[in-house]
Amino acid sequence: MFDGLLTVTVFLPAAVAVLVALFARGENANRQIRWIAIGATVVTFALTVLIFAGYDRAIGGVQMIDYFERWIPVDALRSS
Repeated sequence: MFDGLLTVTVFLPAAVAVLVALFARGENANRQIRWIAIGATVVTFALTVLIFAGYDRAIGGVQMIDYFERWIPVDALRSS
């Protein structure tokens, strides 16, 4: 399973909100915003169902953790 599924689920609504704020214009803006919001909600719900289905109750505890080990190199943050 894709390791970033939880991250996508968390940040998808914010990304869609930014897109709506930038591109929803014109006479049908309210209708566009409504359908985009419904679509984003359905996608977010589907991702949440996938996360729920992927949870292993036999293991328990915290699962589906995203790791960004080399996202920011630690050596660059250390002072010499």
